[in-house]
Amino acid sequence: MTTTYYNPDQAQEREAWMVLSPTDKLRVAKNYHDSIRVKASKQHAYLHVFVEDQIAHGVRPVIRAMERLQSKRMQRHEAIHAVAAVCAAHWQRVALTSTETDQSAAQLRLNAELDALLG
Repeated sequence: MTTTYYNPDQAQEREAWMVLSPTDKLRVAKNYHDSIRVKASKQHAYLHVFVEDQIAHGVRPVIRAMERLQSKRMQRHEAIHAVAAVCAAHWQRVALTSTETDQSAAQLRLNAELDALLG
């Protein structure tokens, strides 16, 4: 493992982030919240990992949303929460109400929701 510390207010080095195992990513995200004495669940840490992974993989709608939120003076950590909230709400809505099997249509809707975030 190359990274032992995670700070959501600083962009992660793509290569260093990508070589971490999912378990290590989850651990460093959880440890960050523990270190600032914020009670965060494993699910909360997972949402951080998800957004960081999307950024590292170059997912443009997530990157655009992060850039837009930060340009409006939102701290990076809070921008991660905003993007994660949109994604989580989307997935819940799809899981509970969608009868579609077309994943590309669902992805297009999520992309539009991210593009509308503080747009």
